[in-house]
Amino acid sequence: MYSDKEIFKQAESDPTCLIIKDEITYAIINNGTRIERFDDGTYEYMNTSTSGDYYEPLSSECKMTIGSYGWALGTLKVKLVNNIYKLNRIEVAIKDEVNSRQNPKILTFLKRRREEVMEVYNTSVKKTKKLKSY
Repeated sequence: MYSDKEIFKQAESDPTCLIIKDEITYAIINNGTRIERFDDGTYEYMNTSTSGDYYEPLSSECKMTIGSYGWALGTLKVKLVNNIYKLNRIEVAIKDEVNSRQNPKILTFLKRRREEVMEVYNTSVKKTKKLKSY
């Protein structure tokens, strides 16, 4: 199990991450997960991909995943969980549309969105397998 400090160090050394560093914030974002270090030495994990215009705190299960697997593999696993969540929401929306209005434009949009999320999911699965093999 990695500590928050070790995970932050891993994130700093990951070249694929977006680093946000100014006088107020020192945060790193990758695969829909944001880790922020505060001046008092505490760390906060946020989920950047399940909500709209704001970030939600990462669930304790996802924090445990990152703590167990490290930053690179852990954030990919969290990304897979987020994609499954998105696919479930799209599936519910498709069912609602089919059972109510049956608007072809909305159905086409939802099906296209489902395909896009499935592409991201499949890419993430491949990256996860690649990282596990190292």
